[in-house]
Amino acid sequence: MQVPAYYDQIVGDLYLVRGGAALAKGSVDTLQEGGGTSVLPPQEQKVAALPANPQPIASFTRSNSGWMVIVSLPEAATQFGYRIGDKGEFTDAGLLDALDQRTGTRMPKTSFEMAKKILEQFWTSWIAFREYNGMLVYFTQLVSYRCAIKEVRYSLSDGPVEKIFKLPPCDPVDPNSVPDGATLYMKVPPKTAYMQVQLTYADGTKSPTRSFNAPK
Repeated sequence: MQVPAYYDQIVGDLYLVRGGAALAKGSVDTLQEGGGTSVLPPQEQKVAALPANPQPIASFTRSNSGWMVIVSLPEAATQFGYRIGDKGEFTDAGLLDALDQRTGTRMPKTSFEMAKKILEQFWTSWIAFREYNGMLVYFTQLVSYRCAIKEVRYSLSDGPVEKIFKLPPCDPVDPNSVPDGATLYMKVPPKTAYMQVQLTYADGTKSPTRSFNAPK
């Protein structure tokens, strides 16, 4: 089993010869796999046998916006999907602007950001209503994942989604910690029927506007 790589550092014209006899200039013979002699030193000609059931490898890198997961696949793929946890729908990561020579199609993107995807999948926990000496709205989850968020906008009931809930600065060393003195909640009028929230992520993309019903 081989996955050939091609590197061209030849200057001038290239002609393939058969049986040691040069063909006429400008003609090209058929190149067939196998049967050739390796130009590598003997110690470099040994190729380890591939495992019978190769598995993907995932690497995790942390940035100031959270964790990035990069998956290396053992075979050519035309689509890549993932999900957080063992339940729910898979998310298609999309395609890169690069072709895979093995399939002739665009390569699937095999990386994704954990923080942003967690926020998208568990959006029902963005805010939480609490009754305590009035109606309070907690933004705890958004504060915890603030490094993946550029801006939080909200509205009360059917008003325009233009009010801003200010998040504390991101801490790259400990991005998910809640800093001391951080504002986690706000008080809203007792007759608030629902709230709408929209996020602008650190990469500039925007979430759908989500609605959250207040308790009756």
